[in-house]
Amino acid sequence: MKIEDMSLINKLTNILNNIVYTDPYWLMAKYLVDNIEDFNKINIHKMSEECFVSRATIRRFAIYLGYKNFYDLKRSIDNNFCYKKVSYKKQGDYFFKDFNALTNLIAEYFADINELIKKNNFSRLIKTVSNKKIYCLVSGKLYGILLSFQEELIICKKEFYLFTNAKQCSFSNRENSEIIVISASGKFADTLNETISKVKIKKNLITINQKYKNANYDSVYLMSKKDISDVNIDIFNKYILTYLMDYILNEIRKEKL
Repeated sequence: MKIEDMSLINKLTNILNNIVYTDPYWLMAKYLVDNIEDFNKINIHKMSEECFVSRATIRRFAIYLGYKNFYDLKRSIDNNFCYKKVSYKKQGDYFFKDFNALTNLIAEYFADINELIKKNNFSRLIKTVSNKKIYCLVSGKLYGILLSFQEELIICKKEFYLFTNAKQCSFSNRENSEIIVISASGKFADTLNETISKVKIKKNLITINQKYKNANYDSVYLMSKKDISDVNIDIFNKYILTYLMDYILNEIRKEKL
């Protein structure tokens, strides 16, 4: 998976939320979202007719989203965003038949992360966020989760910059700066290898993949005791990552007492 794929949904929702609905980019973003499950059946001619835009405009839109052309965009959507291919929809079960199962799963994940926070050196991570200028890199899928955390840190007068692409960053190779990459499975971290391998400042990885190996990172913070194949990544990101961020924020606030 390319880094463009991991931020596509975030880019589309940003367009829908922030651009006027009569704008051609809004119309095309809405069309992609409405047809994302069956986009393999759409061709550029059909999209041009239904969005009332030229094929050249569609090509420019694909480039704006980070792809070489419309067909590159179409291939990505078909490979990564088909409803039945989403990571938590496995073995034909696309929902929790008993919602108590979700409650139990979240409770189990909470127990794990609380134990790991105590065992591992999360105090070092908290001090890093509190005292350093942080470049935090996350996939587009996690950007919304981290955005409110960033806002709270700004209120606490902390330097915390949030990005979905390392190429967006202008890294400062100073002692008071560090990188934090959040990548549950490690796939997003892989997309950053070429760029951040050249950066000299300290790099930290937050992940749930115990088997992930990457020499680029100085510190790795593990968020689960389970094998990644046994973890529902989407549920984990939605609830446990939020919990971890709240834990870090709470410890930083306590410093002011």
